Amino acid sequence: EAEVDKLELMLSPLTKEEKTAAEQFKSHMPDL
Repeated sequence: EAEVDKLELMLSPLTKEEKTAAEQFKSHMPDL
């Protein structure tokens, strides 16, 4: 579990940034 929590902590901020970038990208390309 420790390793999983560690991975989640590492990926959490990245995922948040990717989600924001994906939303901005979708706003530019609504077809996607």
